[in-house]
Amino acid sequence: MTTKDFLNGIRRRIAQGESKQDIYNQYTMTEWESCVTRFLPTQVSLRSRKKWGWLNNILLACLALITVFKVLDVFFLTSDLGSNTGRCIVLLIAAAINIAIIVAIARFSGIAYLLAICFTGRGIANIFEAMGKVSLSFDLGSAIFVLNAALAVASLVLLLILYKVLLPNTNFFLQPKRNAMGNPIFDD
Repeated sequence: MTTKDFLNGIRRRIAQGESKQDIYNQYTMTEWESCVTRFLPTQVSLRSRKKWGWLNNILLACLALITVFKVLDVFFLTSDLGSNTGRCIVLLIAAAINIAIIVAIARFSGIAYLLAICFTGRGIANIFEAMGKVSLSFDLGSAIFVLNAALAVASLVLLLILYKVLLPNTNFFLQPKRNAMGNPIFDD
């Protein structure tokens, strides 16, 4: 059995509601123990998926709108391709990455939340940097800019909340918290 097949099997078991602690206990003292110890913290339990799915859907909508704005930005830039070809390519790549992260968040992948936090934080930094260069007036471009900034901030807040509630027994880098005896603690 390959590692990928093994982890997909664990992912299915968690999605069906099996306890992460029970899965971990099954593989202690086997060759799979370290793999399971690293993988389980990145998975969201069925109970958490049901409890927080509504908030995850709001996050997905915000991220999807941000991606749509990136694609629209490319279409507006293509009217002046001479000086913006490189930026168009970068924005299309960024939109593709956003779509991949959105799909992973829809599947409740813990690593996707961490990546989205990093990318959204960087996006907000870019927005604040651009604020000095953009003259905000009452036109469509300014409205889209402000809406995109609001969506980015809302997404970051939702990402941080969901990261904390969906993966409560992990540190920021998805390592499991440990009890006094040094054993990993898994939420269920």
